[in-house]
Amino acid sequence: MSPSLIPHPSSSLHHVSFYHPSSSLHHVFLLSSLLFPSSCLLLSSLLFPSPCLLLSSLLFPSSMCGHCKKLSPEFDKAARRLKGSVQLAKVDCTSHSQTCERFGVSGYPTLKIFRNGRDSAPYDGPRTAEGIYHYMKKQTGPDSVHLQTDEDLQTFITHYEASVVGVFPGAASRLSDFLKAAGLLREQFRFAHTTDLRLGAEYGVHVLLFRPPRLRNRFEDDVVVFSDHMTITSLRRFIRDNIYGLCPHMTLENRERLRGRDLLTAFYDLDYHHNTRGSNYWRNRVMKVASQYTGRGLTFSVANKKDFLSELEDDFGLGTSDGGELPFVTIRTKLGHKFTMREEFTRDGRSLQRFLDDYFAGRLKRYVKSEPAPERNAAAVKVVVAETFEDVVNDPEKDVLIQFYSPSCLHCKKLEPVYRELADRLYSDRNIVIARMNAVNNDVPLGYDVQGYPTIYFAPVGKKDEPIRYQGPRELKDFLNFLKQKAVNKIQRNKIESKKPFFLLKMFSVRKKVVETAHEKNMMEKFKLLFVLHTEILS
Repeated sequence: MSPSLIPHPSSSLHHVSFYHPSSSLHHVFLLSSLLFPSSCLLLSSLLFPSPCLLLSSLLFPSSMCGHCKKLSPEFDKAARRLKGSVQLAKVDCTSHSQTCERFGVSGYPTLKIFRNGRDSAPYDGPRTAEGIYHYMKKQTGPDSVHLQTDEDLQTFITHYEASVVGVFPGAASRLSDFLKAAGLLREQFRFAHTTDLRLGAEYGVHVLLFRPPRLRNRFEDDVVVFSDHMTITSLRRFIRDNIYGLCPHMTLENRERLRGRDLLTAFYDLDYHHNTRGSNYWRNRVMKVASQYTGRGLTFSVANKKDFLSELEDDFGLGTSDGGELPFVTIRTKLGHKFTMREEFTRDGRSLQRFLDDYFAGRLKRYVKSEPAPERNAAAVKVVVAETFEDVVNDPEKDVLIQFYSPSCLHCKKLEPVYRELADRLYSDRNIVIARMNAVNNDVPLGYDVQGYPTIYFAPVGKKDEPIRYQGPRELKDFLNFLKQKAVNKIQRNKIESKKPFFLLKMFSVRKKVVETAHEKNMMEKFKLLFVLHTEILS
């Protein structure tokens, strides 16, 4: 008999995660379907009697799934903070694959929210302990808080986050639509409503978006009024367009939503919990400049540089000592292009203005993270770095198979001999290139979606802007059949069937080059050539 989830005695909500026993999550538990001293549960089936459940699916072993390893400690921290109100738990998808398949779990980690034992919605919230805590805390109350007094209103809008308040006369149809929208959008925004028109007398019968007190400023209104026809779509659009304002506070939790557009960010020692005035000092200077560039397609934001140190170092090449107490300023476009302001941020904002003028005029040089280009690249598998990607992979005359790998990836290491043999087999074909790039130390170009390793793409002649992802088996014959079908420059049959070792192919190439120099008069030059070619054979 499959045991079911055992709820915490005082819990009305539950949160579950799927994992693989060899991942870094398994140390939290010893046996399945029991209530452990840990704040997380380990489940063996999904017979959920509890009102709210968040499922997280972590299948790959820890050595191969970086996302699972990264989520593990955050998940456990959130579980401890939520204990007693929201129960977090995990399901082993290896031992209970049917359960995971039943709920459509196909990638890892996968997160879902359950209500009253039913699959309610996918979890689209942040994956930090703080983010999971706040996101799931919102699930414990009503979709929209009913405000009855002015004190209720002031308490609700005096909050760290923005607040959406609906003011309606009685049980109007607009109130019903508002509550439906709140039920769908509660994971992202805070909602409240009132039927006491005195509470909204200053604004009339409307939906009101109150900016959080910490972000109020002289460059924009503290309250934004929604007066369009009420539909879920129109309300969602209104909130989306106004929730962040002219210069939002970017956090680890909301960064992906903000990065759906071209975004300038000023990073500095920002701390709205302990130093609101100091945090707004630089934000006000950014906003003063930003107000001059509204409507030009660029969004502005500020962020705590301590939260993004690794990103600043890895993605923008900025060291921790750069800038001192002054803000770092970067631009990341929705296409993935990156720019950094190298001039020191001046308090009058003029350096930021110059940076923006250069950006809009197209005078800025993009920042690209790249390893040095190899001095020699004579091996069968060509080494590509970000700086040489355009020349090698986007060569208009060559079909290119490119593998994106991580040096620590075991799957990549397992693939190496097969990939090298493939390159050996096709080495003498000048029309096709077999290449690989370290995707950890080099920026991956636009158009290549690399979420795990190895990821392999084929860039055919004439369609370099439409690379084809290789998702087939990883045996030599499978790669050869794929290339035979997809290559614009058709591979000769003898290339596919040839089983000559790579060093023999090199020897034939050497012999050909030596014969071609047989009539040279300068014997010393011939000797030098033989030495170089001999070295090439051994490489």
